[in-house]
Amino acid sequence: MPPLRRERLRAGEHSSMRRIIRVALDGRTERYLARKQREVDVNKNSDVGRIWKSARETKSFQGVENTLRKMAGKRESCMYCSDSRGIDIEHFWPKAHFPQRTFLWANFLLTCAGCNREKKSQFEFDDQGDPLLINPAEADPWEYFEFDPRTGCITPRFNPATSLEDARAKYTLGVIDTLHCEACNEGRQRTYRNLSRAVRAFIANVGCDSNSRDELKQAIQDNDEYGLVAWFMTKEGQTEEPFCSLRKFHSELWNELQPA
Repeated sequence: MPPLRRERLRAGEHSSMRRIIRVALDGRTERYLARKQREVDVNKNSDVGRIWKSARETKSFQGVENTLRKMAGKRESCMYCSDSRGIDIEHFWPKAHFPQRTFLWANFLLTCAGCNREKKSQFEFDDQGDPLLINPAEADPWEYFEFDPRTGCITPRFNPATSLEDARAKYTLGVIDTLHCEACNEGRQRTYRNLSRAVRAFIANVGCDSNSRDELKQAIQDNDEYGLVAWFMTKEGQTEEPFCSLRKFHSELWNELQPA
């Protein structure tokens, strides 16, 4: 990996995958993280590994884990691949290179062992000094990726201005190989089929009573894996059938189904 560039003062503001909404920690946990970060700073970063390991084993750190799991959803899915259960707390900015972010709440993600192992300390920057790796808790992944419902694959968006693939998406796919593994592709295809069946069933119900609307809403909520609902509701997916017909003939419901 090329030498790391000098860290910018702001935390990767452009810095997936499924969009993750970060929520606030409780005050007690925030204060605990601040104390541990001061401990790292006082030790001039020399004992960051020991301090991190010790903190992870304390009851005070439980608030971090619990909040990350809530952010990850009912299945506690990995915040990178969305395919496996998240079991590791990952430092988006690697603590080995950026110890000053070791206990920064905004730097934590919940990931599966596979994605955590693949990423390791890989972390490069673009020409402006921003991270190339996409942070699912800071960015909408569909701004960088395209989805093919027929194959289940995600690929970098093509930038007509540069005639190149999106650099962040390309780098992220290279670092997190799980994102384009066969299991993830199959999972996206399965989710696409489930969503399509639910929408077709609703449209086929001529009466479109309240029960049908509720069933569709529940089906969409149950199948909001891999972030695909956002793709079908806000990106190119809205031109695909049966989502196109849902948008055209049931606009009020379509607006209700828009992701937050």
